[in-house]
Amino acid sequence: MGWPALGLTVAIGAWWLVTSAFPLLHPAVLPPPTEVLAAFQAKSAELLGGLATTTLETVAGPSLRLSKGLLMHAPGGRPLARRA
Repeated sequence: MGWPALGLTVAIGAWWLVTSAFPLLHPAVLPPPTEVLAAFQAKSAELLGGLATTTLETVAGPSLRLSKGLLMHAPGGRPLARRA
């Protein structure tokens, strides 16, 4: 548990250094962590709504393709390509 926490701390520290202490990049390209956190808190409901839609699409799409594939290879089904 210690190594991932240390890695996250180092990554956020480096991000803060690059954006705040030594402004090497324009804030439109890489905003500081404080601005990202504030924007996340302001738009958390909208982001969670988008997350729900994305999760549904991620689960439904492969499920439909799997169903179609299983039906195509069911007894009496006709596969698109036969293996040698």
